[in-house]
Amino acid sequence: MQIVICAATQIELLPLMQLTNNAKLKHEIVFLVHGIGCAISSALISKAMLQYNAAFFIQIGIAGSFSTNIQLAEVFIIQNDFLGNQGVWENNKWLTLNNLQLTNKQPEPFNKSINFFNKDAIKYAEMLKLQYKNAVTVSEITTQQIVINNYTLADVSLETMEGAALHLNAILHNKNYVQLRGVSNFIGERNKANWKINEAITQVNNAAWQLLNML
Repeated sequence: MQIVICAATQIELLPLMQLTNNAKLKHEIVFLVHGIGCAISSALISKAMLQYNAAFFIQIGIAGSFSTNIQLAEVFIIQNDFLGNQGVWENNKWLTLNNLQLTNKQPEPFNKSINFFNKDAIKYAEMLKLQYKNAVTVSEITTQQIVINNYTLADVSLETMEGAALHLNAILHNKNYVQLRGVSNFIGERNKANWKINEAITQVNNAAWQLLNML
């Protein structure tokens, strides 16, 4: 079958591109660099879902973690993702589209919840012996403690800038998909000397390579 593997940047895909270059695989692999940020990612992922006859979409990349109780470079499957910046701060409280009673005014199938839930996430987590987590997709990288606290209370573990774009398009186009993330840093830590970007990229690519050989 044809599988599209996508990421925000080419560097996040490079180890897997090298692994698949001379490998004899059962599947046809298409690599897609969809760019940074949810808008451009959503546009290019949607275009790919219409352009290719792919049975499966895999998104890989790095993520920040709200919890410091995990190891940097650890890899997780994302079960639930949502657009974190849709809402308003009012009296020091974040109100989502649900709180504002606007979700039911969205077009189907997005008029029931602000969450984009992958029903198969647990299955892939079990296959790869990984944990599954909830994530938020943002347009502004989170640095303020009040925002960090808000996401933590909402049981959000990881933050990216593109994950929800995969989830919402896969739901819309009825595609099988999985989002894999390697943790590069803790949210709020802006000193990149304390990040593990290369290690996170290596580990998430290894997990994707393992999944490819299981499908």
